[in-house]
Amino acid sequence: EEQNSISDVYDKLKNWFKDLNIELKENFTKFGEWVKDKYAKGLEKGNDKLENVKIFAKEFLEDIKQISKDVADVALEFFREYKYDLGDVFEDIISKVYVVFK
Repeated sequence: EEQNSISDVYDKLKNWFKDLNIELKENFTKFGEWVKDKYAKGLEKGNDKLENVKIFAKEFLEDIKQISKDVADVALEFFREYKYDLGDVFEDIISKVYVVFK
């Protein structure tokens, strides 16, 4: 039963991210929930994938002090896939996530 509900949550999040042109891998479910809870209103389905990832990154950096270590760790993994697209923003994410872990 619990495995089923986790799978359901992942499927719903995956579909929501797919509408934003972003693939959400299962190990990013916790980060995906956080993004959806915090920023669903500000994201637009018409945006391209990179535009939405940049919005996530900007909002993530603004809220970094309120983020749990678990979410920060998964977020770092998520953003690592876009490190070349994010450039200096990714470096900023790395440094601020390490502050969370101190």
